[in-house]
Amino acid sequence: MNEVKKKLIIQRFEGKGGWHFVDVPEIEAKKNTHFGWTTVSGSVDDIALDKVKLMPKGDGFLFLPLNAQLRKKLKKGEGDEVLIHLYRDDAHIQNTSELESILSEISKEAQQCFVKLPKSRQKDYVQWIFDNRDENVQVTRINELIDQLLTNNQSVK
Repeated sequence: MNEVKKKLIIQRFEGKGGWHFVDVPEIEAKKNTHFGWTTVSGSVDDIALDKVKLMPKGDGFLFLPLNAQLRKKLKKGEGDEVLIHLYRDDAHIQNTSELESILSEISKEAQQCFVKLPKSRQKDYVQWIFDNRDENVQVTRINELIDQLLTNNQSVK
């Protein structure tokens, strides 16, 4: 399922500094993403969430961390009920061919170096660049990638 709207109970991991969270088993983990994260948008009660990460718990299910700032806005804590409405948000660029196209407009040589990289490395770069929503950061990262590709040093991150 790619969307969920339901009431859930806020839980907390055991131990000092344990995170507050809600389980979201209805949304499936994406395969081949950094740390198994899945990007979602939506809301918790009436508080909007934009491109937040669901994280894997290790039991095959995902959870939504609820940081102190969000809990303060919600005026809720462990054991309280919240209404979540989340949907998978894959709106950012995920296709390596889109990054190839951007590179070819800037530097054909960098684009040619990029296509020679293993597909897994290409996907890592796409995620590294476009997971950040700030366009200025994206431009900076694309420029860093180009510089690294042109100097044959591909360890940008």
